[in-house]
Amino acid sequence: MERWNPYQAPADSGCHSAEQAELPLLPEAHWASLSMRAAHVDRSWWQRRVLVVGAVDADIRYDPRGSGERVFVNEQLVLTTSIWRLEIVQPHVDFLLRAGDFQVPASIDVRVSALQLFRITRFRLTVAGHVLVDE
Repeated sequence: MERWNPYQAPADSGCHSAEQAELPLLPEAHWASLSMRAAHVDRSWWQRRVLVVGAVDADIRYDPRGSGERVFVNEQLVLTTSIWRLEIVQPHVDFLLRAGDFQVPASIDVRVSALQLFRITRFRLTVAGHVLVDE
């Protein structure tokens, strides 16, 4: 099992397996035909966990605590951000998810409030152009 390294450069691929890394990206023209939804969202002061079902089946967890932000898909680390940034959280992160025999882009947009002890005040999960969570 690979250990998380806080000094590692941010991941660009977002792939959580060698098998997925070889999958092609689904052309944007087909994104609209994908059917998916956020079946469940867990909210806490600093974290969000979203269960996505449909064309993409994934358990996505966003955790900005500690050394850089981390995104987990099905409990596997797929993205880390650098701890050497001036922002407390990076406002936008991109990664890839598996959708059948393809990959699709996903992104998380987040905002925190220093006035509320750095609580997440805005969280948006977008998968293949579909906004699944917007709070």
